[in-house]
Amino acid sequence: MALQIRRGVDGSGAGGRLTITPGTGELIYTTDTKRLYIGDGTTVGGNIISGSGLSNIIEDISPQLGGDLDINGFSIVSAGNSNININPAGTGDIILHGNLTIDQDGNITKTGQLNITSTTLTSFGNITTNVDGNIYITRNAYSAAATQGFTFAQHHETADAVNFTFFRSRGTGLVPTAVVGSDRLADIAFAGHDGVNAVPGAQISAVVEGTPVTNNVPTKLVFITNNGTTTAGRAEISAGGVLKSNNIQNYSSTDLNLTGSGTVSATNSIISSGAATLAAGTVLTVTGAVTGGSLIVGSILSGGTISFGTRITAVNSATFVSTISTTTLTVSSVSAGTITIGMALSGGAVTAGTYIVAFVSGVNGGAGTYTVNQSATGAPTTGTSYTVSASQLVRSTTLTSGGNINLLGNVKILGQNSLRFADFDSSNYVAFKAPTTVGTNVTWTLPDADGTSGQMLSTNGSGTLSWATAAGAGGLTSRGTVTASTASIANGATANIAITGYKGYILYKINVTGAAWVRIYTDTASRTADSSRLEGADPAPGAGVIAEVITTGGQTILMSPGVFGFNNESSPTTNIPIAVTNKSGSPASITVTLTIVQLEV
Repeated sequence: MALQIRRGVDGSGAGGRLTITPGTGELIYTTDTKRLYIGDGTTVGGNIISGSGLSNIIEDISPQLGGDLDINGFSIVSAGNSNININPAGTGDIILHGNLTIDQDGNITKTGQLNITSTTLTSFGNITTNVDGNIYITRNAYSAAATQGFTFAQHHETADAVNFTFFRSRGTGLVPTAVVGSDRLADIAFAGHDGVNAVPGAQISAVVEGTPVTNNVPTKLVFITNNGTTTAGRAEISAGGVLKSNNIQNYSSTDLNLTGSGTVSATNSIISSGAATLAAGTVLTVTGAVTGGSLIVGSILSGGTISFGTRITAVNSATFVSTISTTTLTVSSVSAGTITIGMALSGGAVTAGTYIVAFVSGVNGGAGTYTVNQSATGAPTTGTSYTVSASQLVRSTTLTSGGNINLLGNVKILGQNSLRFADFDSSNYVAFKAPTTVGTNVTWTLPDADGTSGQMLSTNGSGTLSWATAAGAGGLTSRGTVTASTASIANGATANIAITGYKGYILYKINVTGAAWVRIYTDTASRTADSSRLEGADPAPGAGVIAEVITTGGQTILMSPGVFGFNNESSPTTNIPIAVTNKSGSPASITVTLTIVQLEV
C-alpha cells in the first residue's frame, strides 16, 4: 500500500492544519513551515514528528543553532517573572545590529550616535529596589564645538522651557517625605586634579532655609569657593532675595556702581522719620520714629545739610522721675544715667517731640529743673540722645575704596580745614586751604587741557582759569632738581628712563642712589644708537651724549664746569633721555636726580 501524506498550510485558516484531526498514523506536511505531523485520532492538527522542527527546547539541555534564529514575528518570553539572560561565554560580547556592543563588564559601545528614547521616563537607578544610579561622562579630548560635552536640547514653540530639575526628598523613592531646614536640595560641584587627587574648587549649593510648608520650600543659594587655603561659603542669596557677602569689590572697571532708582537702606544705619536736630554740632536729638534699623555707635549720618562723615560716637540715656509744666521739666530723682542737653523725652504720656534744651537749676545731669523745646504735658521717665563727631569730616573715620569714589553734589570742607594729598606711604602731604575770611563765594573753572612747560594759571577776573606765559619769563630762574627711577633690574642690566626737565638747561650735578653707569642724551635716537658702546669707551663726537658718570655706590657727581644740555627731538620736548646700567652686584631700582637750571621756555 502506498504511503499517503496530506499537505497543507499551518494554522487554523481555510485548509489549515489546525482544522483537521488526522487519524492514527495519518501524516500531515505543512508546506509553509516545512514540518511533519502524525495523527493519533484525537489531537487536532496531529503531533509534530521529532527532527522536523523544534517544539520544546527544554528537552535538550544544551540546544545549538545551526544557523540564524528567526522568531517569525513572535516574541521571546519567559515563564512567569523569570529573567531572560543572554550570557556570552568567556570574553564574548553581545553585538546588536552589528554596531552596538555590550561587553562582559556592562560597557555599551555604539558606532555613531546612541539614542535612548522613552515615551515616558528614562531612569538610572531603581526606586523599587533602592538601586542607586550614577552617570559618569568622560571626555579625553578638548572641543570648543557647541554640541560637544553635555547638551540639553529643546525644540518647541513655547516661550517657557522644560526644567533641568534636581529633586530631593527624605524617606525613600517609593515613600518620599518632606525635606527639613538646612537640607541640601542639590550641590553643583566643580573639581580639579591637584596632581594626586581630584579636589573641590568651587560649589553652588541649594539649601533649605526655614521650614517647608505645603507648596513652598524656602531655599537659599550658597556659593562656595576654594581660596587656595580653605573651601568655604563666601556668599549666598537668601530665600528672601538678600545678597550676603563679606566683601564687594569692583571687577574690571575702576568704579563700583550701584544703579537703579529707589532707596538704599541698611540695618544699623540711620533711617528716620520725623525731625532730627543737631545741637551745638555734637548732640543728635531724634524727635520722630526710627525705622529700618537701630541708631548705634558708628552709625553714619547723611541727608539734609549734615556734614559728610558725621557719625554717632556715643548713645546717651537716663531713667528718672519727673513732671512737665509748659516748658519746664522738673526731675525729682535719677535712677540710671545722666540727663544731658538734647535728650528726647519719652514715657509718661509726654507730648511727642519734646526734648531738653537747657539746664536751669539743681544738679546738672541729676535732680533739678530743665527747659524743654515746647509747651508740653506728661511725666516722662526716660531720655535719649546721641553724641556725634564734630560737624566736619571725621578725622578718625577712613573711607577706603579700591576704585573711584563718586560724589553727587558739592563737597564742602568746613572750618578752614585743608584738602590734603598724601605721598605714597601717607607719611607727608601737600594741601590747599581757604583763607581765614572769604568775603564772597568764588568758583574757579580749570582749563580743559595741560599747558606748555613754564606756563602758569591765569584768571580772566570772572573765575575762568587758563594757561599763560608769565611776563618777564625770559629772566633768570633758580636751579632745581628733577628725578626718575628704574624698575628693579638685574645686575649688569640696562634700563631706559626719561626725566621731565626743560628743552634747554645747564647740568650742575648728578646724584645716583647706587653703583651704576649713567648716560644722558639729547634724544631717544641717540640713546638707541649708543646702546652698543662699551663702558669706558668714549662716545663719538656728535653722538648726542651730553654727560655720563660711573658710580661705585650712592654718590653725587659735581659737573665742573657746568654742562649745557638740550632736547634734540624733531619737535623739542622737556624729556631728558637717560640710560642706566646697574653695577650694584644684585637686582636694584636705581634713582637718578639731576640738579639743573632752565635755559629755554
